[in-house]
Amino acid sequence: MTGLAGLSQLIDTTSKTPRPDRDPNMHVDVAALVGEHLVSLRFRAIDPEEWARRTYESTPQPGVEKDQTFKYNVREVAKDVAQVSGYLVDEDRPEEFIPATTWAELWPILSGPTRVDIFNAVFILNQGMPQMRTIAAKKARLRTLEQSADSPESLESHPAGSAGGSPVRSSKSSGTSKDASPASSPPASPSGTANRSPRSSPRAKKTGTGDRTASR
Repeated sequence: MTGLAGLSQLIDTTSKTPRPDRDPNMHVDVAALVGEHLVSLRFRAIDPEEWARRTYESTPQPGVEKDQTFKYNVREVAKDVAQVSGYLVDEDRPEEFIPATTWAELWPILSGPTRVDIFNAVFILNQGMPQMRTIAAKKARLRTLEQSADSPESLESHPAGSAGGSPVRSSKSSGTSKDASPASSPPASPSGTANRSPRSSPRAKKTGTGDRTASR
């Protein structure tokens, strides 16, 4: 990127790519037992502005680590968003939006583990996936900077002992990143596990093009 002109080009390119909340193929499915029947609940990302508003207006619970990390009541927000972004998938029928009146009857009969799966699905789509993309971009940039610092051209232009300079050191020598913000490490799911691999959480799916896990 080169200044505002480069930023404008990035905006133009990005605006042509469907956002997660507008991509009909991006979703997380959760299997739920209702009575003796297994039903499939599908969740989609909501508008980023709506997610930002809900999290900004939410008050974190004192003493709850996840809430203190993300600065909002994670489970409360996830539950509320689930009830405005959930769909029923019934065999070959088109998915149907689940209205608030149905949620009021459905939620009390869902098991604890199913509720946790729903919390995780909503969190992954709206918080985890965007955050993981930022983390991946930071790591890629760091690798680029390290390769540039270790290149022969860089070493020749800044030789050890030269006037006004010191030996060029790769950031590898530090061992760890100093960025301790929530965006610097894999986001923890509401159930308390870090989303480090496809096995750790419900899977975000890209139908027609193969599954995409939420960590990508």
